Amino acid sequence: MSDLDRQIAALNPAQRAAVSHGAGPLLVLAGAGSGKTRVVTFRIARLVRDGVPPGHILALTFTNKAAAEMRSRCADLMPGVANIGDLTVSTFHSFGARFLRRHAARLGRTPDFTLYDDDDQVALLKRVFEASGLGQRASEAREVRDALDRAKNAGRPLAAADLPPEILSAGGADIGARYEEMLARANAFDFGDLIIRPAELLAADPALAASVRARWPWVLVDEFQDTNAAQLSWLQQLAPAEATSNLCVVGDDDQSIYGWRGADVGNILNFAQTWPGATTVRLERNYRSTGHILGAANGVIAQNRGRLGKTLFTEDGAGDRLEVRSFATPRDEARWVAQRIQTLCRDEGHTPADFAILLRTNALSLDLEEALRGARLPSVTLRGRSFYERAEVRDAVAWLRLVVNPDDDVAFRRALGAPPRGVGETSVDKLAAAAQAAGVSLHTASGRGLVALRGAAVEGLRGFLTELAQARAAVGVGAPAERIAATLLEPLRERLRHEGARNEDARARAENVERLLVALQSWRQENPAGGLGDWLESVKLVSDADDHDPSRGAIALLTIHAAKGLEFPVCFVVGLEDGVFPHRRGEDDPDAIEEERRLCYVALTRARRRLALTWCRERRTFAETRRNPPSRFLAEIPSADVEPHVDHTPAPAQTLRPRFGKQLPRPDDDLYRDATWDDADGDGDAGGLRAGVSVWHGELGRGKVVSVGRGHGATAVVEFPGVGRRTIVARFLSVYEDPGDHWDT
Repeated sequence: MSDLDRQIAALNPAQRAAVSHGAGPLLVLAGAGSGKTRVVTFRIARLVRDGVPPGHILALTFTNKAAAEMRSRCADLMPGVANIGDLTVSTFHSFGARFLRRHAARLGRTPDFTLYDDDDQVALLKRVFEASGLGQRASEAREVRDALDRAKNAGRPLAAADLPPEILSAGGADIGARYEEMLARANAFDFGDLIIRPAELLAADPALAASVRARWPWVLVDEFQDTNAAQLSWLQQLAPAEATSNLCVVGDDDQSIYGWRGADVGNILNFAQTWPGATTVRLERNYRSTGHILGAANGVIAQNRGRLGKTLFTEDGAGDRLEVRSFATPRDEARWVAQRIQTLCRDEGHTPADFAILLRTNALSLDLEEALRGARLPSVTLRGRSFYERAEVRDAVAWLRLVVNPDDDVAFRRALGAPPRGVGETSVDKLAAAAQAAGVSLHTASGRGLVALRGAAVEGLRGFLTELAQARAAVGVGAPAERIAATLLEPLRERLRHEGARNEDARARAENVERLLVALQSWRQENPAGGLGDWLESVKLVSDADDHDPSRGAIALLTIHAAKGLEFPVCFVVGLEDGVFPHRRGEDDPDAIEEERRLCYVALTRARRRLALTWCRERRTFAETRRNPPSRFLAEIPSADVEPHVDHTPAPAQTLRPRFGKQLPRPDDDLYRDATWDDADGDGDAGGLRAGVSVWHGELGRGKVVSVGRGHGATAVVEFPGVGRRTIVARFLSVYEDPGDHWDT
């Protein structure tokens, strides 16, 4: 038996079934922590062992980090395979860029085209508005950019109905077409094009589609639940259902959390209908979390109707129950989190790097950051501004983009002012008008002398074009990319160094340009055959998830979206209140609530050993202070998985019945401003409260109602064991359906 055979034999039965599956479509429903990357890589290795040439296998995923890990694992599994380098493991967007460079001429571009990111698109749309006589309209440019992204994610062109009313009323119904014209003139594609254009080319050219399918008859897709309509269309061209399709997709419908950016959970839910005859394998054994953590996650996600269904389990023991705490204010919540981390470090030997604090939105981080600083605990807030989004870095990259693609108008405008050369906006506008009239790029218009500039602008533009021409000539004779970049960026570096002698911020900007050059040099060492254009493409295709470094030795504060794919020994999920998590924007939309619940499931399954959940009774926003009920997701966690706690814990899942009936009100509901309570039990008492009913209070624990008041500001007199009688505002009490449960502590 070979080493690979022994490793396959050691897989669990479900994993072996997925790895051993032969021809035909396959859906692997891989629960959180179930070893999906192991399954994908072992399946590739098994295919190669059984005679499939590595060059016939295409594996697609969403991040460079995931692609690199998959590629490395495959190489480790097949050390004796000489042609393993023929295996194609790529992100969707990298594969799309590679495809379009090969077929750029079909779409009116050259292979040296530029990729436009969100900021580039906004800058181009401003130019489109100006050329259309609409002015710059910065806010509408961002709205149109978002509409463009939504349309391309859906696999279709921008329609007039997608545009903001202000644009339509100003006569801009053809903005989408004008944008595409100027994008082509700049020899550029945007990120949506990297998916939608290959699908269109394959659909329009059956011979091309057939050749692509012959090249890659085996297609594997990771994180399939995150695909959008355009990606689904592309996959249907690569592996059509009507042909013998060897498409294998791996994903988890319960972790589909990117609907807001175009992902369609229906792609995975309907896989068996899209590819009839597909085999489904469920990976349910979890190798990450303890039994109580999985019990909580299973309890929450089971409430969703739109799912294929699976139940995670572990063979590694129940572990510690979840800690659930409520607090008066976010500051109290943050202090408790910091103190709890200190205690766990002291008593259980944890280090700060073992902890993650998961947030529904970044807006929740301030109190936590202050509390951690006060406790002298090192922390890092992840998902901040990317290095490549900083102004001085974008200036430098604009210069390098022009060397590769001089027709890139967005880069031309940016580089022309970095550093300033006396070519002002008026001069650039004259140049742009001439270029627009001639139907050429700014660079071409400048070279042809189509506009008469005056004074310093003439010398400034001439010097700019000379430096650019010298750099492009150096590329033509094969000079190393890092040497070209260092020479070309010297004026920008010199200006920043000069400013940095007096200004600390400018010094940091100069250092960032140096870091960019170091990054290029490091990349070239790893990719000696790569050119400047290849490096620029790799920079553009870096995703947020690729920036995470788990070795920073500090507590991680990050959004739950940013945490997907990561795991930590101890997790705190804060802000579990209706209106915060689930977010209030989706409270009236059942599909949005299901996605919020999936987000909660992702949060819970990031924890390996310990998990704490917190909520606050009041949370202040810029405009007001909201009194929030606990998140409905807390009430879905089985009480057996929660650590009993009298002082702060909200009522347990299976015994707490929301005091407002089946559906908790929104935080801005009138019930929070006026005590005209929902007659949940039809008895006329406040929120179903009446003498003799058992209730739960967030701080005083369980008690029994003695009497209930009525009208504005309704209160109840409650007898609390060991505390005595207290008069409590009725909205802070929750009714038990089963007063005899184990929470009577």
